[in-house]
Amino acid sequence: MGKKISIKKLLFIIFAIGFIFWIFNIRVSKERFSNSDIKTYVINLDHREQKWADIQEYLKESGLKLNRFSAIDGRKLTDFVTDAIQFNKTRFLKRGEIGCYLSHCQLWKNSVDNNIDNILILEDDVKIVDNFKEKLKDILNEARDLDWDIILLGHTPHYKAKNKTVSKNIEKTFDNFYGAHGYLVSIKGANKLVQQCSLGNINLPVDVMFYSNNNLNIYNSKERIIKVNGKISDTQIT
Repeated sequence: MGKKISIKKLLFIIFAIGFIFWIFNIRVSKERFSNSDIKTYVINLDHREQKWADIQEYLKESGLKLNRFSAIDGRKLTDFVTDAIQFNKTRFLKRGEIGCYLSHCQLWKNSVDNNIDNILILEDDVKIVDNFKEKLKDILNEARDLDWDIILLGHTPHYKAKNKTVSKNIEKTFDNFYGAHGYLVSIKGANKLVQQCSLGNINLPVDVMFYSNNNLNIYNSKERIIKVNGKISDTQIT
């Protein structure tokens, strides 16, 4: 009798462990991000219809659900706006840079106003690496354990990298850098960034503002999984 009870107990323990493992696997599987979970915006000027068509075709296998954002055209800004931004500034901003900055601002504000947890912001001249879909998915899942405001996906450091590895695919960003053509923003980060959107606070290109702001908790992907296509950017409009 004692033997039968021991076998029953053993079978129960094996069953219980198997059940817990099964539940855990289901939970992990459900909690893993897919790229379509992230709200993705592509900044695109209204007269650049071909660039919007091209980027949709180019990214159709990325797993991203693209939302077009009508970019603010720096050439159409009034002198009042540009003068207010340039007033008492040591760094002259081109109209394209101002329009770019204000476009990013609108997306941060939209994230805050609609309480969107995380967004991916892309400019319409990006290129992605091979196996982008899986690499972005891994970054999104590793980011769950981090207290982040921004995760850069294609920045270029100014100097030899001094960044600190925090996970398999993510580093804590310490170096100055350039490049805001592809990055993730958390709702916490968006709340901080909107504070930089008043005309009096706009005195640097958006990417320079990122690393100049000590209040932002910035990380970056170890690999640059988003790059620019090398053509002249619309931000260079004077």
